[in-house]
Amino acid sequence: MGLYILLPLVPKLLVALTLIPLLGKTRGYLMHYMPNYSWIAIICDSFAGLWAFLHTGLILRTFRKLSLSID
Repeated sequence: MGLYILLPLVPKLLVALTLIPLLGKTRGYLMHYMPNYSWIAIICDSFAGLWAFLHTGLILRTFRKLSLSID
């Protein structure tokens, strides 16, 4: 079951990690001198983070339903 959760989650979280520079001390510099990168990173990372949690929840709910129907 861990492979079904962790394997799809790793690439999604790697995409979401591009937001880390925007959370640090360089945020003002990036927003001022690289606004395109900043806004794309904020929008895409928020979607990637939301999709990672939603996808994991859907997988866990499916496994719960399958385990209940087998019993």
